[in-house]
Amino acid sequence: MLQVCVLNLKRRSDRREKFQQLNRQSDIQFVWVEAIEGRELDISQLIEQGLLFRQYEHFTPGQLGNAMSHRMLWQQCVEKDTPLIICEDDAVLRQDFAAGFTHIYQQLPATWDCVFFGYNFDSILDIEIIPGVNLQGSFFPPGLSQANQQAFVATTVMPSLLPLNNVLVPVPMPFHPKEHNN
Repeated sequence: MLQVCVLNLKRRSDRREKFQQLNRQSDIQFVWVEAIEGRELDISQLIEQGLLFRQYEHFTPGQLGNAMSHRMLWQQCVEKDTPLIICEDDAVLRQDFAAGFTHIYQQLPATWDCVFFGYNFDSILDIEIIPGVNLQGSFFPPGLSQANQQAFVATTVMPSLLPLNNVLVPVPMPFHPKEHNN
């Protein structure tokens, strides 16, 4: 059974319940991970530790907590020397996510570091669509309706593996521990 780590703030049981309603796949085991409360972080300490550059000190407490929560799981990935799949508590996974993940995982080169899965509307991506040709863009449709969400969940087209040069917003992602020591 595929295991997926889900970041969730302890105080946000409502988000956990909604996630569980939207993601009822029987072939996935969700492991709930307590996210870091951004409002409890000390920005000057993060800068001093080299975890935050000054130009990003304007990030909201939520953004910082999210980033540090992802970092916490990346560190686990390295320490346990095992890949992890990470998503946030507002993610909606396709009904065939486990099969799609397996399909992609089998295509990964030995040197892979990170795979981003997503139907994320506030992402800014830089993707290599064919060797030497990049597509940079953002995805901001008018809104995700209930019907669109249900259609997405029911989609069964196998995902494609495209090299990603940059992304500015985290989406569900597995990490491989190899070469991630920082």
